[in-house]
Amino acid sequence: MNTNADNHYLLENLSPDGINTFTSPDSFVAHWHKSGEILYIREDAEDFRQPARINVGSEMYEVFQGDILFIPSERIHEVAYGCRGNLKGLQYNTEILSSYSDFLPYISRFGHIAVLRHSDVPELTEKLIAKFEKIRSINDSDIRFKRIKTSSVLCEVFMDIADYIDDKYSLQESRPAVGPSVMDSINKVCEYANDNLTKDPSLAAAAEYAGLSASYLSRTFKSVLGMSYTEYVNRRKVSLAISLLAADEYSITDICYMSGFNSISTFNRVFLAVTGLCPGQFRKYNVR
Repeated sequence: MNTNADNHYLLENLSPDGINTFTSPDSFVAHWHKSGEILYIREDAEDFRQPARINVGSEMYEVFQGDILFIPSERIHEVAYGCRGNLKGLQYNTEILSSYSDFLPYISRFGHIAVLRHSDVPELTEKLIAKFEKIRSINDSDIRFKRIKTSSVLCEVFMDIADYIDDKYSLQESRPAVGPSVMDSINKVCEYANDNLTKDPSLAAAAEYAGLSASYLSRTFKSVLGMSYTEYVNRRKVSLAISLLAADEYSITDICYMSGFNSISTFNRVFLAVTGLCPGQFRKYNVR
């Protein structure tokens, strides 16, 4: 991968409802950003015989007409070649998902969907791409409440994907029944963890803060978010480390401790597991 990225369509410091639409060039160097990204090629794209090739972390995806590729936030990715002006996309602030408690049980499962193939689910991909195009049309207009309208359509997209997840995995896994009080408790735990990352917030402390037992929190957190409390905290620490890596003034050792890790070895191991790269390698792809 190349390391010097032109950030001509990258978004930083998005408001919670921020959504940007763009058309990718035929190739685009490796880069990362805090927003989530969705790339797609319309089924009616003209003069498109070969798939576009896109690298996400260590994986390479071939995207055909009608396919949709989902790129999580803070993941190195590169448009290798083959787009021919047909690769469309949008970037969105991931807080759009986390700000709605109904989406919380799905967030980890959204992350497991790397690509939706038109050949596998034509009705779903066509429905979603139509909504992406609606967002693009709204963004290009001068209508009132533009940001609210695009955010509303994107929420429809994720509701459609949630329905797909429920249908696809209903036989293999049952979605836990989650009441409002449970979601309020999980939100409190997440807020506590986010506010105390540099203090290495323990499960016991988070449970006490939310008025829960540690065993109940451990079990419920995993069933609702699809990851353990420790995994969640580590991901948030890595996210903090990534923002610090963008500044040359801090060494990697400094960033290790500033982001709440207790040792360089743990920092390197967790960072590699989350991003697919070591902190030093990741810093090479800084786009700021």
